[in-house]
Amino acid sequence: MSGTTKTSTCTTTTTTTEDPFDEFGPPEGVEYIFVPLGVMIFVIILSAVVLIVSRRRKMERLRHRLMPLYNFDPGEEGEDDWETELLDEGLGNRQRRS
Repeated sequence: MSGTTKTSTCTTTTTTTEDPFDEFGPPEGVEYIFVPLGVMIFVIILSAVVLIVSRRRKMERLRHRLMPLYNFDPGEEGEDDWETELLDEGLGNRQRRS
């Protein structure tokens, strides 16, 4: 038998493309946490500022409304001049709003 033998070699190369794990970088999807968290913190700070300003205005209005209830001695002058300034300021603010 005169035979010929055939030998075939098959070489396959496979390549996989995977993102290398960056152990020092932020985890995946962290930007989806920071945006809502930042918005919530901004809303909380903004509401706190609005609350503080509204309380301060409310206290100013109350102080100007209570100021005429104090007994002022018209003959007394000098260091109590701030009382009349506050009354004049309160009346001026009231006239501007009307």
